[in-house]
Amino acid sequence: MNSKNDPIHKRLAEFVQDKITGGTFIGISDEKEVFLSFEGLTPEDESVAKTKVKGHFGDEINKIATIVSVSMEEVTRMVDGLNTALKELDEEEEKKPDLLDIGNF
Repeated sequence: MNSKNDPIHKRLAEFVQDKITGGTFIGISDEKEVFLSFEGLTPEDESVAKTKVKGHFGDEINKIATIVSVSMEEVTRMVDGLNTALKELDEEEEKKPDLLDIGNF
C-alpha cells in the first residue's frame, strides 16, 4: 500500500495519520514543501515529528511548514489585549509633561 507508485500526498497523509500523534497532513506544494498541523504538541514534539517525516520521505520532500489555526475567540482576546495596551500607552503619554511647553503668558 505504501509503494513508491502511490501519489506522495496519499503516502504522506497515511504516514502522518498513522505515525504522528496529534499531527495532520494539510498538503504539499509543487516545490515539495509539506504543510502539517499539530494539535496538543510542544514545539519540541513538533520538531521530532517533522524530523520523523523528513527521515521517512527523504529527498521526496523539501521543507516542512507548520500551519497554525487560530480560533475567533483567540483572535478576539488578542485584539482586546492589544487595544488595552494601546489605551494604556496613550494614557502614559498624556501624563508626561511636554518639555517644550513654556506655558501661558
